[in-house]
Amino acid sequence: MSGRKRGEASATKRRARNTSARKRSAKKAVGTKRRAERASAKKGSAKKGAGKKGSAKKGSAKKAAAKKAAAKKAAAKKAASPRGAEAVKAALVDAAARLFAFEGDVSVRRIAAEAGVNHGLVHRHFGSKEGLRRAALEHLAARMDARLPAEGADLEALMAAAFDAVREDDLYWRILARSLLAGERPAALQRAFPVVRRLIARAEAEGLPEPATHVAERLAIGLGWLVFAPWIQAAVSTR
Repeated sequence: MSGRKRGEASATKRRARNTSARKRSAKKAVGTKRRAERASAKKGSAKKGAGKKGSAKKGSAKKAAAKKAAAKKAAAKKAASPRGAEAVKAALVDAAARLFAFEGDVSVRRIAAEAGVNHGLVHRHFGSKEGLRRAALEHLAARMDARLPAEGADLEALMAAAFDAVREDDLYWRILARSLLAGERPAALQRAFPVVRRLIARAEAEGLPEPATHVAERLAIGLGWLVFAPWIQAAVSTR
């Protein structure tokens, strides 16, 4: 074989070796890349699994804390619930007064829940929701009566004290106004009227003609002002 041919053969072999080396290198690079991708995917999956596990653990802890707080609240509510017939009746009257005054004709269950007692106790102690409303109004009336001056005050002083009491303790007139506008009969709302009885007795003692009519007119003006004062003020100030 001539030197030229040997050189060409040698060059061909070198090119073949170089090509083979390049293929091996490319194959190795592809393998390395695939291994890196698999490792990355595995790491991501592990991280995602850890995240889910951590999230589940956190959610479980949150639920446990909420359950514990609810149990604590229920225990506190149970401990604060009134005990004994008188305490239960007082709690129901107070709750009914607030709710009837500011929310209107609420349900027996709503009142009982506010008082922290079983709703069946409303019927046991008051017979019905109407009976409870009457008890609330009479309780508020007695509370106002207790704020009036002692015997001996004149009618003007008694009248002024009565309107101060009903203005400051507004539950009474709010319940009364709501109930009457809803069509309730006065006899069903209240049977004892201690404040009005005292005002009439004082008017009689002072020798006023038709004392009941005199007191009624004063009450109409005073209660009308309590309910309609904003409208009256706006109406008379409009030019």
